[in-house]
Amino acid sequence: MGNGMGRKLAEILLNVNSEIRRVLYDRLSSEMPVSPRASKVKKELNLLKTELSEVISSAHADMRKEAEDQFKGLIRKVSAIEFSDLRKTVPSVVELGALKAKDVVDVMALVNEIPVLGVPVKHWFETINEKDLSRVWFTLLQGIWMGKTTPDIVRSVVGTDRLRYKDGVRSVTVRGVKMMARTMTNHISSVSSQAVWSKNADILRGVQWVSTLDQRTSPVCRDRDGKVGPVDVAAMPEFKLPLGTRRLVPPLARPPAHMNCRSTTTPIVKSWRDLGIDKDDLSAGTRASMDGNVSSELTYYQWLKRQPVSVQKEVLGPARYKLMREGVNPDRFVNDDGMVLTLDQLS
Repeated sequence: MGNGMGRKLAEILLNVNSEIRRVLYDRLSSEMPVSPRASKVKKELNLLKTELSEVISSAHADMRKEAEDQFKGLIRKVSAIEFSDLRKTVPSVVELGALKAKDVVDVMALVNEIPVLGVPVKHWFETINEKDLSRVWFTLLQGIWMGKTTPDIVRSVVGTDRLRYKDGVRSVTVRGVKMMARTMTNHISSVSSQAVWSKNADILRGVQWVSTLDQRTSPVCRDRDGKVGPVDVAAMPEFKLPLGTRRLVPPLARPPAHMNCRSTTTPIVKSWRDLGIDKDDLSAGTRASMDGNVSSELTYYQWLKRQPVSVQKEVLGPARYKLMREGVNPDRFVNDDGMVLTLDQLS
């Protein structure tokens, strides 16, 4: 989902490359480079910067509008999937609360209100816009100062069709937008799922972190895999866990944990006996890993210990691999705040 959104948003930004190219050719001489010291040139540069700012900011405004439409669609999709999964998990006699159309507005407000990695959503868009213009402008000034021709400056800014614009400085913005889209998708999925869980909190006993079982999973997500927190994050201080269960710590109780985070969370349904139903509970299900399905009760480090030594060393590094083999619990490698501890701190 995130990759599709990222491609759509990136396309909107790339579509103005032709307009940026036109502005540069209109304002700069293609035959002779100019000196930024002359007062007349400074005036022309100010006009150029204003025009570039209008073009680039307009594209970012269109991108944000498209992003908000995509966000709403994602909220509806994720909430429907979450409700369907709950419906399959509990007996049909249990009543469930679904997210209604009017609730999407409230969830969208939460998406914008809850910070993503500590930063409000609107600031993500504002920062990307500012950095896009800044990179374009400094590349332009550098090209003028070095005496480059207009065609060379244009190539440095927007890139070439032949290389799909990946050779221009604006490609940095495009990559950033794609990364943001993947991160935002995770954020929206978390908030949307939370809305469904909140409507059905009476049948749930907690929420569990689920990380991807492969070699690319980050240290913080490896550490959080299998940890459990309450349905309502605000209820964390009063939340009681079974003995031996690891706790999620707010505000780190929901993904994303970092840029491009692939982790998710899943609700833990109360036992059928606790729900007043005289029926045996379902057995534990499975979860995906890079080498096939495994038990859903298997945590990342339990899975890692089953992997070849080469994989363990690749994931942990030789020093932490040695510590694990000597009996140090890998849970110690990251503290409760999600910070990876140094080898000195672990010694």
